[in-house]
Amino acid sequence: MLNKTPRAHAALADRSDALSAFERRVLIICNGTRTLDEVRGLLGVEAAVAVRRLLAEDYLSGVAVPRGALGQALMALRGERRAGPVPAAPPPRGADRPPAPGTDPAPARRRSVVAAKMYVIGLLQLQRNPEAVAQAALLQTCREPDAIMASIADSLDCIAASCKPSYTLRVLERLREITPEAQLAQLPRAPSALIAAEG
Repeated sequence: MLNKTPRAHAALADRSDALSAFERRVLIICNGTRTLDEVRGLLGVEAAVAVRRLLAEDYLSGVAVPRGALGQALMALRGERRAGPVPAAPPPRGADRPPAPGTDPAPARRRSVVAAKMYVIGLLQLQRNPEAVAQAALLQTCREPDAIMASIADSLDCIAASCKPSYTLRVLERLREITPEAQLAQLPRAPSALIAAEG
């Protein structure tokens, strides 16, 4: 079972040059719920080489699944957890009280990492090309805010590669409107493809 280390979280948040785009994808989907075989099934046989390097460089940690009946029981339990219903999030504090006069709570509700994630997945699915489909699938697997934001940045590069710059910049502006303020710094100034074109 492969999981990210604190060093990996920092590298994803900083978009470190020490990692290739493929290695970032490997890190994004290694969230403690996948085995090496599952990662290889999602990203291809070359993922095994990337995983070995990431383990050696302390970006990933691995926990061996016990063999025999205990291992089968743990894997079955993991499958049940995946298939089970997603628990509803508790209502925000004060949600049962009406808003104070003159206040508009709508902007605060609209800002959400999950909303940004779903917005970008929808755009990628509209592209209908293999790269966008693969990137949408990777973004779908992200659960932690840092991993989601790193994958959104990669997704913007994917959108920029097949869309007009004006469209991509409108997407980025919309993301700035719906991304929580705490994560705004993780959005790029512009997709790297557009920065390269400007240069």
